[in-house]
Amino acid sequence: MRTLANLLLSLMLIILMGLTSLCQAASISGTVSNLTGKTGRIYIKATPTDWGGDWSYGISIPAAGSYTISGLPDSFNGGYSPATYTLSAFVDTQGNGAQHANDPTVTLGSPVTIGSSTANLTLATPTPAVAPQANEIIAYQGNGGNTVLWKPYETDSSLPIADKYVVSWNTSESDSGASTREVPSGPNSYLFFHNGGGTNLYYKVTAYVGATPASTGWVPVTTRTGGVTVSGAVTLSGVGTSKPLVVLLKQEVPGQYPVFYSTIIPTPSTSGANSYSISNVPAGTYTFFAFLDVNGDGIHGPGDLDYRPGIYASEEVVVGASNTAGISPTITQRNAYATIRTNNWTSDGSTTNKNLGFTVEGQARQPVNVYVSGGGLQDNTPVGIDDEGEFRIWPGLSGVIPETGNQYTYTVQYSDSTSDTFPVTVGTFLTSFAGNLSPTGTIPYTNGIPTFSWSAPASPPSPYHYYLWLSGADAYWNTDDLPSTQTSILYNADGGASRTTLTAGVPYYWTLTVSDRYGNQAAYQTSFTMSGSASTISFTGKTVSPFSGNLSGVRIELDGDASKYTTSGSDGSFTLSNLPASTTFRLKTTLSGYLPVYTQYFNSSTSLDLSGSPYNLFTQSQLSTYFSQTSGKGVIIAGFMDSTTGSSLTDVTVTVPGYTPQYSNGLAMIFNVSPNTPVTITPSKTGYTFSQQTFSVPADSVLEAGIFGSPVPTSVSFTSKTVIAGTNGTPLPGVTITQVDPNSNNASTGNSTQSGSDGSFTLTNLPISTQFRLLMTYPSGGYLPVYSQRFNSSSNINYNNYNYFLVPVGSITSLQSGKGVIFARLIDSSTGSALSGATAVATAGYTVQYRNVAAGDWSGTATDTSGQLRIVNVPPNTNISLAPVKSGYTFSSAPYTLAVLAADSVFETNLFASPGTTYTLGVQRSGSGSGTIQIQANGLPVPTCSETSCSYSGLPAGLSIQLTAVPASGSSFITWSNCGSSTSVCSFTLTSDTLGVTATFGLQPFKIEDTTTYYNSLFDAFTYAAPDKKIRGQKSYEAPATAFNRSISTDLLTFKGGYDDSFSDSRGPTDFSTVGPLTIQSGSLVLDQIIIK
Repeated sequence: MRTLANLLLSLMLIILMGLTSLCQAASISGTVSNLTGKTGRIYIKATPTDWGGDWSYGISIPAAGSYTISGLPDSFNGGYSPATYTLSAFVDTQGNGAQHANDPTVTLGSPVTIGSSTANLTLATPTPAVAPQANEIIAYQGNGGNTVLWKPYETDSSLPIADKYVVSWNTSESDSGASTREVPSGPNSYLFFHNGGGTNLYYKVTAYVGATPASTGWVPVTTRTGGVTVSGAVTLSGVGTSKPLVVLLKQEVPGQYPVFYSTIIPTPSTSGANSYSISNVPAGTYTFFAFLDVNGDGIHGPGDLDYRPGIYASEEVVVGASNTAGISPTITQRNAYATIRTNNWTSDGSTTNKNLGFTVEGQARQPVNVYVSGGGLQDNTPVGIDDEGEFRIWPGLSGVIPETGNQYTYTVQYSDSTSDTFPVTVGTFLTSFAGNLSPTGTIPYTNGIPTFSWSAPASPPSPYHYYLWLSGADAYWNTDDLPSTQTSILYNADGGASRTTLTAGVPYYWTLTVSDRYGNQAAYQTSFTMSGSASTISFTGKTVSPFSGNLSGVRIELDGDASKYTTSGSDGSFTLSNLPASTTFRLKTTLSGYLPVYTQYFNSSTSLDLSGSPYNLFTQSQLSTYFSQTSGKGVIIAGFMDSTTGSSLTDVTVTVPGYTPQYSNGLAMIFNVSPNTPVTITPSKTGYTFSQQTFSVPADSVLEAGIFGSPVPTSVSFTSKTVIAGTNGTPLPGVTITQVDPNSNNASTGNSTQSGSDGSFTLTNLPISTQFRLLMTYPSGGYLPVYSQRFNSSSNINYNNYNYFLVPVGSITSLQSGKGVIFARLIDSSTGSALSGATAVATAGYTVQYRNVAAGDWSGTATDTSGQLRIVNVPPNTNISLAPVKSGYTFSSAPYTLAVLAADSVFETNLFASPGTTYTLGVQRSGSGSGTIQIQANGLPVPTCSETSCSYSGLPAGLSIQLTAVPASGSSFITWSNCGSSTSVCSFTLTSDTLGVTATFGLQPFKIEDTTTYYNSLFDAFTYAAPDKKIRGQKSYEAPATAFNRSISTDLLTFKGGYDDSFSDSRGPTDFSTVGPLTIQSGSLVLDQIIIK
């Protein structure tokens, strides 16, 4: 159910374009295995591979066993390709429908394609299990009881870590005689409403992962005085039980805990209005919420009933200087809450689409399976569960456009084996969009932090609010619940963006959504690209005193250039702009009475935000008193962060020759440092690796630095693909890949996976820096088992370029029963490509055969482009010596000792060789247009050339080069120079230094005057140009036969010809553009210097 947690967490809005292809019903079946020892209902999700968000198709089953997900679309994208789905599952160990960090889970490494729709799932417990940590807690005084709030234990992906919490309370800060209440861990497991709790109590919370506890300290109740009283009444309708009724107001406080004001009515009337009063409420705007704690457990969770005027909007109460009337709602008895949301989406006002969102939340009963039927859906479309335990999907509708009044039917199955059917009618489609004003099109790059502005919708719903969503190749950001009075916002104003600044040259799409109180949406999307590049960046941080808190008025300047400075605000925060990009610099902070603080050196091409790691300022007296700091010396303070998450690390120790470090709050402090003398710090923490860092500090100053540590992996993964031997890479799905122990007669370890529909697989939880081998078998037989070589790696292994070949039984007619095959692929270690032209010598009596791809057999005299060779009829466990050779290459470990490991099996290995001669590749781009050159070498990507000229040295001789010219928006590829290709792809073999290959780009031949909008065809220019615009045409381009058809009678377009390729304003009287037959069907058109043939 959507719980009170949703008032604390931001809602990510993802606009989906409806899928309008006509499709048929399909299904995915398989078996779920669970050997983890943990039990619970198993939720299985099938997520289309190109979807965003956390919604999906899906079902649940009571326990491990067989499953079938029916009612799936068999195709998307116009029906041109079979649908593919990512299969995942988890065990609901808590019984609340929400996944936890330590729940057994599985996600197939390869998507499942409809048509090859068997997917077996093996659940595994995440390793290592995440342990709890002590955290923060606060208790608020309320009417009739207290509200206890604590910071939840969550992973970086917001999964709850704790298995449960225990809330304790006492009249003193003592465990002796304390009362306790166990709180299940879930989406709303960090708010406890203590019915009858008094202001004389102390509270603490203990989190458990298994039997491992972690407790907060004891805290008193935060009492309140002053303010006014908010009052109203809550009516219960059809409710048959009198359990505590909780009414509360919540106010968000940036950077702090939300503040709650509440009242608890212990035994409300089930037949009339229940008056409530909430005291001591200060002036401000509050979110209203009310629920009936049917379970009597003090939390809002499964089985409880709540009030909501709309699924994604809560009502607000504005409190002034006098007593205020609150909301007076009705809470209704119901098993579940089923809704339909509408979405009306447009791109720049030209392309529109309508879609529906389907949601079911539990109330008195807990849903475990949800199906929906109606126009454009398969009958009984299975709705998957989302990250918060709700059933939610935006499926796209096949062959229909939804309209107000359409009816859909939900079938909901509950955990108690009962079920309901709900008919739900489609409500209003919002038709009034906000106007996206800026940024649009191509804009100058300033600091990478644009301001988004828009105009209000002409006929908005009442009430309404905005969502803003931005996406691009390297960034995403969403911010929600923007008030209707707001019409602009600075990028990343809430600090929630995936990066602090946007990148020049990257196209970004931003969608502004108008949403009514019921979650119906009108979404307008537009795009923009920032030209140029950043020449300056900004630095955001905070200054504090460890003794007195935030420090305002601190001067922060660029060390060496005091003209670039700023001062910290009242909360200690600051942003210093106009710092040099991609240049080494550091900052200096000063405040009267405090020692100067220097930062470490930075060199960044993007703006920096270190406000999460404040800079500490000290007085000389403080350092002398508490740390015996001597005048004339310096101090170095180092903090430590996880390089993968950016989170702070504790329990780090450091070695500093000549000094004895001290530690406080996760910081290492070195005192009495000789001024301007290099000091080397070597950090250490179990499970992490660090690099040594060297710093120096001036006299009577402090240097503060952050040092990053990398987590030591505890296991590795192996990724590759299974194909059928003797084919041109035909995938073989359903192969079982098992880890075996090469030091224990290749015994199975029980760690296994299956190859997906395209043959790909990833086997995880493999031992790090320890030998292992893989065994590949086909469950129903028909293929010889394959043993891999031994592996021993400290990092993940990606063998995507090196397929494993499964040999059909009987396909090698010369293979004798009881014997096996040694298969080897020779690889150029510098490029990763197969090595052709090599030969090999084997142990006497054995013949080396070479793959002949062209002939489809093994008749070669040396390796061809496949690099493959084999030895047939090798007895099991018989060592064979193999010595490959190729001129200009070295096989450093040759000769190799290889063996078949079991009768009637195949041993497969990759043998790497190092090359000799290398060459340099130089590419350029020219012309009036713009674009990039993508480069592949033997199928491996080389960094894209985005500059006028790029050079790549050290490429080995014989490398297969493929250049692809990719024009930018508004440009077209024209031709190659020094490469005999008439297409945008230029391919050749590198046999010498190749320095003059040039891609020429031109602007598209038609441009809308006074804009940066270009078109490749005159028809498109006629069709999409705004009214009364002028279209310029290049004189070098002859347009084919074109029709002019504008439906607006007052619309007047002008077509002006004779411009050069850059569309400069100068053109001569003899400069014309040429058009084939021009048919004017409707509208008005002015021709200027145009020849019509």
